Amino acid sequence: GRLGPLRSVLDLAFPFQNFRTELLMQNPEAVLVTGPPPQAILDKSLAWQTLIVLLAITSVLRFATLDIIGGILAGLMLSTVALMMDNGMVEMPRYILVFGALCLLSLVFDLLALLVNLGGRSEVVIQPLSVERDHSNVNFTYNKTVHTTPLFDKEEGFIYNGRSFVMCLSPITMLLGTYLSFHAYCEMRQSWHDVMARWQNGRDNLVANIFNDAENQGVASQPEQLHHFERFQGTNYRLG
Repeated sequence: GRLGPLRSVLDLAFPFQNFRTELLMQNPEAVLVTGPPPQAILDKSLAWQTLIVLLAITSVLRFATLDIIGGILAGLMLSTVALMMDNGMVEMPRYILVFGALCLLSLVFDLLALLVNLGGRSEVVIQPLSVERDHSNVNFTYNKTVHTTPLFDKEEGFIYNGRSFVMCLSPITMLLGTYLSFHAYCEMRQSWHDVMARWQNGRDNLVANIFNDAENQGVASQPEQLHHFERFQGTNYRLG
C-alpha cells in the first residue's frame, strides 16, 4: 500500500515483531489476532483521528521551537498511529502495545517537566567577577543569577512561549494515546480469548464426535467379525 515504506521503517524500529510466529507456537495467548479489530475499537476512530491531529501539532511546534529530538519522537509516534489507522486498522495489533508503552513513558516525563515549571521557568546565569592570586592559590569569584519568568510571557518571544505551549499540550496528547492504546489492547486480548474459547470448544466437540463414531462403528462391526472367524490351519512350532 501507500504506507509500505513506512511499514518497513517501523519494522526496523520494532524488530521483535518478526518473532510473532515463534511466540504463537510457544504461547498462543502472547500474540493477538490479526485482521480488523473489534467494533469497540472502530467506534473510537474519531478519538484516534484527534490523537493524530494533536501529535502533528506537537511535532511541528517542537521543530519550530528548535526541539529537534522531541520533534523526531513526536513524528515517529505520529507515523505509527497513521500506520495503525491505515486499511481499517488491520496493522494495529502489531504495534499497539509498544506504542502504548511509549505514550506512557512520555507522559511520565512530560508531567514531571510541567510540574517543575508550572510556577515559572527559571534560567540560571553564571558570570565571572574577579580573579585573585595569593601565592600558589587562585581564587575565582562568580555571580550566580536565577531569573524566573512566568510559564507564558509575551515579552519572551515565540520560541519561549511555543515551548511552554508544547509543555502543556504534550501530556494531554500522551494521556490520550495511553488511554486509546491500552483500551485497544484490552479489547483485542478479550477478542483473542473469545476466539480461543470457541476454537477449543469446537475442537473438543470434534474429538468427541470422532470417538463416538469410532465406538458406534466398532459395536456394529463386532458380530460381522465373529461370523467370519476361522481357525488357524498352519503348522505349529514350539519355541525354546
